[in-house]
Amino acid sequence: MLTAYAGWDSPDFTFQDFRYFLNGKQIAGDSRSFVQRIESRGYSGPGEESIRVGDIVYVKWRHKPTGTVYENTIDLRGRLPAPIKEGGALYFVLAHETVHVYLVGPPQPWENRKLIYGCDKLKKIGKAEPTPDNRARAYNCADKVWKVYPEQKLINVPLEQP
Repeated sequence: MLTAYAGWDSPDFTFQDFRYFLNGKQIAGDSRSFVQRIESRGYSGPGEESIRVGDIVYVKWRHKPTGTVYENTIDLRGRLPAPIKEGGALYFVLAHETVHVYLVGPPQPWENRKLIYGCDKLKKIGKAEPTPDNRARAYNCADKVWKVYPEQKLINVPLEQP
């Protein structure tokens, strides 16, 4: 299942619509679920199709204080490092005219999880210096995180117990 969400680190913005396309065909997303829930934070899309690497993602968001609506269509070809596996997620940090898109790796199965260190430190950094990368790193501190838009880079590898 593909999950797309904007975390609580985008408090002044409402995630209104998300659509994920492969070869021009929509494989995930439904604006009706966002319109009905004004304070929506995300979308989960069932089905085998939704775990494939899509070509295009469309995102629409609103700045709550001003009511200004922004939207962006992003070409993902060559940006995602791998198909989105079961439990993986597209994570968005919303800003005024820019949306920052991250791929969060699927969590390890519960029985194989190791103790993760450094989350408290990353959360403090995220609050002290609230850049989009720091926010995404803090919110997803226990998972591997790749930034895929506007630039591409690996931004977080969890620190496991030795």
